[in-house]
Amino acid sequence: MTSKCATGLMCVVLFVRSTGLLFAHHGDSGRYEDKLTTVKGTVAEIVLINPHSTLVLDVKDDSGKVVKWRGELGSAVQLRGWCWSKEIIKPGDTVTMKGRRLKNGSPYMTLSEEARVTNAAGKDIYKGNDPGKPGEPTRRVIDQEWVQINLAKVHAKLEFLRLINWKVAWTATQGRLDVADASTVKVFGTEFYQESIRLLFEVLGPVGSDHRPVRAVLRFG
Repeated sequence: MTSKCATGLMCVVLFVRSTGLLFAHHGDSGRYEDKLTTVKGTVAEIVLINPHSTLVLDVKDDSGKVVKWRGELGSAVQLRGWCWSKEIIKPGDTVTMKGRRLKNGSPYMTLSEEARVTNAAGKDIYKGNDPGKPGEPTRRVIDQEWVQINLAKVHAKLEFLRLINWKVAWTATQGRLDVADASTVKVFGTEFYQESIRLLFEVLGPVGSDHRPVRAVLRFG
């Protein structure tokens, strides 16, 4: 019980407080071209999932053949809460997508650094690394309310887990360890670890390919 809970807790703490690189899952070093590629087409599908959403466009190539281009975006929570709704973007809309294409030539791009999704009127409705609200200036990641809420949830539950761990440790030293309390720590710790990873990936998802310290990402976007 103690080792499993401690391992999960340590992973979360290191993720939040680390000044090192992000999880390897997000690294795209070497996969994408350095230059930006721009395509224009009709929205075929919008897949809102965590930690990365996908925008699918029907784009005509030079021969007139329709090619499905996919762009990797931020998390569903960010896009729903800060940018995208049926009034902003929907299937059938004409948009322009700019990002870094896979080096193998596939019609797939990451919409991270300097990426843009622009509607037919010429307005940016997505900006790489920080969608922002349409028409509003880009803000620091840490200043966004939903980011603060996610971090507050992780912090509050981390403190609660710390307290119940101390309670179990203290009762053990008194020779009267409560099995129910020990089981509570195990169950809560496991669920907390999974939820925390989800909440933190929602925050860092759109900047996952940015190899800066977590602290710098939150402060400067």
